[in-house]
Amino acid sequence: MGTCGSALKCDTCYYNTTKPGCTKKTVLETDGDIVGKGVLASFLISAGLTCGAILYGHFSDSLPDSDLNSVDREFIKFFRGSFVYKKILPYLDFVRFWRFIKSVLLAVVTFGKKKYAYPPALQKEERSEALKRFVLALSDQQLVTGLALVVAVVSNRCEITFYEFRVVIGLAWFSATTHLGTLYVLKDYLIEHPTVRNWRVLGIVVTMVLLIFAIVVNEGSDTTVFGRPDLLVNTAECALISITINERAISLLLPTLAMISIPYISRISVLFTSQTDDQVFEAQVQQPSKSPEGPKTHKTHAGSVQTSRQRHERTQTPSASRWRDRKILRELRRRFKHKIIDTDVVHDIYFRVKAVENSPAERVKRWEWEWERGQSHTRQFFMREYQQSYLSNVPPLLFFFAYGSAQTISVRWLYAPRMGETASRMDFG
Repeated sequence: MGTCGSALKCDTCYYNTTKPGCTKKTVLETDGDIVGKGVLASFLISAGLTCGAILYGHFSDSLPDSDLNSVDREFIKFFRGSFVYKKILPYLDFVRFWRFIKSVLLAVVTFGKKKYAYPPALQKEERSEALKRFVLALSDQQLVTGLALVVAVVSNRCEITFYEFRVVIGLAWFSATTHLGTLYVLKDYLIEHPTVRNWRVLGIVVTMVLLIFAIVVNEGSDTTVFGRPDLLVNTAECALISITINERAISLLLPTLAMISIPYISRISVLFTSQTDDQVFEAQVQQPSKSPEGPKTHKTHAGSVQTSRQRHERTQTPSASRWRDRKILRELRRRFKHKIIDTDVVHDIYFRVKAVENSPAERVKRWEWEWERGQSHTRQFFMREYQQSYLSNVPPLLFFFAYGSAQTISVRWLYAPRMGETASRMDFG
């Protein structure tokens, strides 16, 4: 009977089930510390604050310059020139509104004798430091909460119902994926503090392993749980011993596991790089020239001075026309290798081929081919720049937030059994 001993009973069924010999349960009494409205509200608010802080850091240009590349800078420039930034966001500036309220209150209390002194605007370095500290606090909260949730749900699977187990999985997913978005902002901080980084990585690995175990139990226990809620009112251990891995379970498991494991592995590997972005940037800027007298120069026949690089490019890289001439000559040598033919005939064939090569139609073809090749290199460059930018973290962050919200809402309200009054309490765990 699993690890719960003889106390484990899996004969509970829902009130509308016609299965004989089962203990029918009309109302499921749940733990308010798990499915209460206060718990769900606290998770949603903290996750929303974390995502909002990360997005604010990017859109307000509050991240260090070393964390941004050309794609990020162009996007920030575009956003600051947009209609949303100029016309809508000023009306949503709560800081300005709060300062206005304080100035009015100060004028009323002092009968206009004192005026509110507006503090100077924060510099970018100050905004970056404040954002880093705020995100660090939220990141610690998300990591500790997610770890505590998965440890509690795995160790207490003999006491809690499978429905509560599913709710906790949704909340743990929320914490894990939201914490994932904070690692990019805190990358330099964690690299500079290896002890903090190592303990955080240990917590991440334990959370990820336990969360994967819980997801396997959730997806592999009963794929018809939405249509038959009997398993929801039994303990989570009953779901564990009834795991059936079939094609449908595998099709649900593999994308989910890849969605959470691959981003975490990539982010953890970045944390163990030897240098921060600031250190790499400073090393590139301050790197001295290897030759104290500068690049070596050479004099050409015309007397002009060329560097060794220019001389190498001039002597080693043939032009496109020279390359085509050599190609034509190789083709002529191949055709007339074993034949004795007049030199004038060879020259005539050569110039006819050259005329075709230089015809407008062939030039258009070469231009189209070179343009397509240039477009391909341009696409590859922009894809590489986008993948290395901070902006590339925004779509996965929004997706994980939307996915976690939809999963929690569907499990808690859309596919929930009939529950008692404890589910409506504002408990905060």
